[in-house]
Amino acid sequence: PIFKNLIDNEYFKNYFVHRYVTHINTTYNTNRIISIIDSMQNNIRDAMSNHIARWSDYGGINSIDDWENEVEELREFARERSQYTYSHISSELNVSGNINLDLEVDPASSGSVFINNVLATNNTFNAEYFSGIPVYLKAIPDIGYQFSHWEGGLTGNTNEAEINTVSDVIIKAVFIASGASIISSPVSSDTILTEDNSPYYANGDIIVNQNVTLQINEGVQINMAEKSGFYIYGNLNIYGTEDKPVIIKENSTV
Repeated sequence: PIFKNLIDNEYFKNYFVHRYVTHINTTYNTNRIISIIDSMQNNIRDAMSNHIARWSDYGGINSIDDWENEVEELREFARERSQYTYSHISSELNVSGNINLDLEVDPASSGSVFINNVLATNNTFNAEYFSGIPVYLKAIPDIGYQFSHWEGGLTGNTNEAEINTVSDVIIKAVFIASGASIISSPVSSDTILTEDNSPYYANGDIIVNQNVTLQINEGVQINMAEKSGFYIYGNLNIYGTEDKPVIIKENSTV
């Protein structure tokens, strides 16, 4: 099997282990999963009585209490997943020893830290990792910020770094304001975007309210957030020229 052969490679195994651990503490975080279960249960709660009446005689759920018990089993699985995952990784991949990793983004929500290419936090993060196995960190600034440096158990000013420790570690990713021109949305008063203040950055959709004009002068570049767009309820005037076009593109630096 492909995976078995890959896991024999030390680099792949180590990278997989801590990528998986990061997912367990983010994607499969107990509180996050239970919140999703609760939301999905509430979405279908009103339909369950009719569902039971229609299908209980054909092997379906027999009562609301039975349904509640089934859903609670999903929650219990979410609560216990982490401990079984750590144990399974340790026994199957022959890794042992835990360290506590504390991460902080300073200031909060100024950027994000990825661990083994998995988003860990844009604020604070704490999880157990296996000692003596590399952890790969990447700090990505939000629009309006730039990465400055690492503090604590990691130093340097490059946004990608590796740690390999056998003891607990506290790391802070420090970001500073970049002075970038940010387009506030919704645009609630007449606004002119000028070449002198370009490029501009949008954190999401650019919404122009009713009775408001957004004017984009020649030579302006707007960097849009992924999958965002313009919603014009007022007026949009764009004055690009052949020599100085208006450029609107997806932001590639974040």
